[in-house]
Amino acid sequence: MNKKKAFLIASGLITTTALVSTAGSVQYIHLLTQCKKLPYVPKRYLKRIGEEDMIKINEIAAKNQWLKEQKMEKIQIQSYDGLMLTGHYLPTENAKRTLILVHGWHGNWIHDFGYIAEFLHNEHNNLLLIDQRCHGESEGKYIGLGVLERYDVLAWADYMAKRLEGSMPLYLAGVSMGATSVMMASSLELPSEVKGIIADCGFTSPEAIVSCIMNAKRKLPGKFLIEAASALSKLKAGYRYNEYSTLDAVQNTHIPILFIHGTADRFVPMKMTLENFDACTSKKELLLAEGAGHGMSYFDNNEQYEKKLRAFFEKHDK
Repeated sequence: MNKKKAFLIASGLITTTALVSTAGSVQYIHLLTQCKKLPYVPKRYLKRIGEEDMIKINEIAAKNQWLKEQKMEKIQIQSYDGLMLTGHYLPTENAKRTLILVHGWHGNWIHDFGYIAEFLHNEHNNLLLIDQRCHGESEGKYIGLGVLERYDVLAWADYMAKRLEGSMPLYLAGVSMGATSVMMASSLELPSEVKGIIADCGFTSPEAIVSCIMNAKRKLPGKFLIEAASALSKLKAGYRYNEYSTLDAVQNTHIPILFIHGTADRFVPMKMTLENFDACTSKKELLLAEGAGHGMSYFDNNEQYEKKLRAFFEKHDK
């Protein structure tokens, strides 16, 4: 075999390998938003979460029993695109307000709110814990990373406003992707009963959080890969990763927002909440929970968290 032929064969193999690798990476990104299919998460990314956080997660799971034991009303509504969405309603005596609680990516309402639910309930809050589309008992084939879910949040807010007939304030509260969902909904025409939003460790945009994961997986900028995956998402799920962002929403909202983030979050960088806070044009407050990991702000700083929530409610209930 002459050198020219060997060079051509080697070049072809390299090109083929690159194409296969690229296709695999695009498919991996797409898996992040597929329904109820948790993709492989690289070890280096899990290490960013940390062993201490995993121990805390297990402790929180053990404290979810109170919420599991509550008798709830199962509610179902239809989304703007025809999906059946499911929520779980827990009223309280002498309610002062109603909270719509929105869980995170591949999460569920028991895990994300089990630890704080009893406190919220004892503070005279009705709780509506929803299954986001493509999670739990709600229908859907694809996760929208907030872009699709913002309209679901709007539908739930409209439902509760009509059901309660304006008798009390409504608040939207979310963790991680749930925080992104409620923040993205903040620029929509929400009912006047919505008095505030609580956003715990939300990200700035689908494109930004996907970039974080891809950088951890392959240590590549991944711009071309993300654009390719975004095009695939548009084809299959109906949205692009750069179609809308939290930053877009909070620049165009009048609803007060309480931003919360743990300073030791290795999953959604704290700087994303700082960027969201800086971009927000409505009344806003910021709570940085010292030493708390992803979704751990209440667990690690419950007294500070409770004090901030009570003050936020008192300020905006009127």
